[in-house]
Amino acid sequence: MKADVNQVDASQSSIAHHAVRRNMDRVLGMLHKRKANFECRDGNGLTPLLLAVREGEVEIIRYLLSIKCDLAAKVCSVVHSRLEA
Repeated sequence: MKADVNQVDASQSSIAHHAVRRNMDRVLGMLHKRKANFECRDGNGLTPLLLAVREGEVEIIRYLLSIKCDLAAKVCSVVHSRLEA
């Protein structure tokens, strides 16, 4: 029996969100191969890519962009809040 790669926890964070928080690029690669949804949003409305931007994880951002993750309009407010900090 295979695990559900799109499963979310109580905060609506997916495995991909947790992998971004822990800078686990290999896990993201495995999730991509298993067709995980990288456009899902957590309880804060962030996709894994937007979370990587908020956390300043440059290599993770590059990887997620390389697999064609979508930059949503909300990225502007995330980037602006990061620049103001």
